[in-house]
Amino acid sequence: MRTKGTAFGLFIDEMQDLDPDLLGALLAVQHRASQREWPFFVIGAGLPSLPAVLADSRSYAERQFSYRTIGPLSPTDAADALRVPVEAHGGAFTPEALEIVVEASGGYPYFLQEFGKAIWHTAPTSPFDTEDAHTAVEEGRRALDDGFFPSRWTRATDRERRYLRAIAATGETTPRSGKVAAAMG
Repeated sequence: MRTKGTAFGLFIDEMQDLDPDLLGALLAVQHRASQREWPFFVIGAGLPSLPAVLADSRSYAERQFSYRTIGPLSPTDAADALRVPVEAHGGAFTPEALEIVVEASGGYPYFLQEFGKAIWHTAPTSPFDTEDAHTAVEEGRRALDDGFFPSRWTRATDRERRYLRAIAATGETTPRSGKVAAAMG
């Protein structure tokens, strides 16, 4: 492949959930490819726990990857993520409706996706107005409650669940770690 100027890239989403044996094998192959300068690359995406999962699998994993943290979208980018595809299909948002959906999403792409899908399917007409936006946020949250959050909870360890309960017990949106630690006793 190198002589032809090509490479092989393996893209993996939710990489932290890979079977430990498979993850170990991929890391070993990537390590060997790097040593031999083969054009083989593993590109992974996952939760913030991914670097620790990789390091637990192979001690050298922390040196194998370049890590990037991707946070929420800016309000402008979040608005564009909703507005552009809607306009491409002949729809529109009122400015107020767009602001409601963007704010409710916190800029989190998956929430934007759920709220956008909900407004597209529930609004009777375009442009989407504030009533449509509130309905979409309610429907989107219901979809998240039924699908996204339960699957995350199911995969969480007992310790992670205890931590999540402590976060919720603070009653704050973004509690400081000291407050969470106090809630955990």
